[in-house]
Amino acid sequence: MQTNFKILTYASRYVDVNRLNEGIYETAIPFLYHSETTIDELVKRAENLRYILGDDRINGKYFEMLKQCILLDFKLVVSCPKIR
Repeated sequence: MQTNFKILTYASRYVDVNRLNEGIYETAIPFLYHSETTIDELVKRAENLRYILGDDRINGKYFEMLKQCILLDFKLVVSCPKIR
């Protein structure tokens, strides 16, 4: 079984999306996005969430940092061992 995703990266490193308000930080485990996701779509989602929350938990720096990142294709391959 193989499934295609996208992952958020900066300088070939996985980005911790939960810390974009503070800057661009690396994480060991990437967040998987749908294979059709774009940076513009992530910006729009964050803008909508910011509007719904009505506060600045998602600040301007978040958007600055997000726009510097790249979404790369990521293939997740799952294999099952043969059962005898």
